[in-house]
Amino acid sequence: FGTMRSYNIAFTVALQNRAQLEMVYGTIGAKAMEGGNFQHLITFPSSLRGDDKDYVSKLLGEVTAEEVSKSKSWQG
Repeated sequence: FGTMRSYNIAFTVALQNRAQLEMVYGTIGAKAMEGGNFQHLITFPSSLRGDDKDYVSKLLGEVTAEEVSKSKSWQG
């Protein structure tokens, strides 16, 4: 999703992959769009291929998650 706030305009770009973005807008246009105009990225991990996997991985970065679990057992 992108916006041009001064004109009260919003737009959505839907793509199957980054190669399609480059095919439609060219290398320079694709890099410009990726460089700051995408506010949201919705992806389906099972459909990612090749360079798209690396792109999304770098975009998300590294995170350490901690899981806390509690259980209770009943003896009767």
